[in-house]
Amino acid sequence: MDTGPRTACVVHVIPSDGTGGVEVAARSMCEGPYGELDFHKFYIGRRDFRAQNTFCHQGVYSSTNHPANYLYLVYMLWNLRPELIIASLWKSCIVSILYKLIRPSCNLVVFLHSGSSLHILDAIFNWLAMLVAVEIWVDSEATSHRVPKRLRGRVRTISFVTFREPPPPARAVSPTFIFWGRLHRIKGVDRALNLFAEFDSRVPGARYTIIGRDDGQADTLKKRALQLGLEDRVLFLGERTFREIRELSASHSFYLQMSRVEGMAMAVVEAMQLGLVPVVTPEGEIGNYCHDGVNGLVVGDSMSETVDRMVQLAGDSRSYAETSHAAWLYWQERALYKDDVLTACRELVSSGGRPIRSEFGGKL
Repeated sequence: MDTGPRTACVVHVIPSDGTGGVEVAARSMCEGPYGELDFHKFYIGRRDFRAQNTFCHQGVYSSTNHPANYLYLVYMLWNLRPELIIASLWKSCIVSILYKLIRPSCNLVVFLHSGSSLHILDAIFNWLAMLVAVEIWVDSEATSHRVPKRLRGRVRTISFVTFREPPPPARAVSPTFIFWGRLHRIKGVDRALNLFAEFDSRVPGARYTIIGRDDGQADTLKKRALQLGLEDRVLFLGERTFREIRELSASHSFYLQMSRVEGMAMAVVEAMQLGLVPVVTPEGEIGNYCHDGVNGLVVGDSMSETVDRMVQLAGDSRSYAETSHAAWLYWQERALYKDDVLTACRELVSSGGRPIRSEFGGKL
């Protein structure tokens, strides 16, 4: 008896459910049925606040380094038998490679989120996974350069715009800065503190709010703020939900992030959509969408010159309003993350795992 088209199972494997760009993007797309697709999420590390359901699974232990979590997720994948696995970040590649060893027919997508490897394990496991992947998804053209040239024909770009934001209400410009993301060296918060200190010495009432989980640098950053005499003007808030971040952002004018390494830099995208004026380094894809003096300020080689421009913009309500609106407007016509992911999954499933097209290598 014909029961109609078969539903295809797709699993997105992610190390943990946190506040980083990867996790926020993944969380913007609910697990569950999408027509002919059943979309599942597997998290390597367990988080108490996320209840497990039919479409969402977690490891046994909270640590993403515990071997039992990897074996458990491979076991869960074996029971679920997905047609397609999406692996975000190198620890997810380990799970996906292990499963593909015991079920080679499963199609694998590697999802890259940064323009360079963070360390040797990141490089090795992403490289191994790319070799056996049917497609390699990237969050930006800058990230695509990380893919070996002979594999560029498998690349597809996925939008990292996760929501549509109405035009932000007019706000009076103030010397207030905010950042959200991992407190890790690559985010350059230490450099941002140095820049803010020089700005603070010239503009009274300056304030810098720093939001994010400790990824090895929180204590160092707090000590640095103390050394710079900023302890009463820099506020460390730890992790916050995006709803809380949205509310906090309404009382700030600028988003300050001086990354050393980036891919798409999702927090910068979010900040622009909220009408904050970004003050950023042009790392990864940032330099392609933050246009200096148009929809943001790009930090140059001279800190003093950058601070001069920050001071000027903070004192010019009209110019600030124009820049803020341009930042918001830039993302309004872009595709949403959810739509791009579903389109890509449907194309791969319908083609039996053969890449349909490549953003950088033409038709396959």
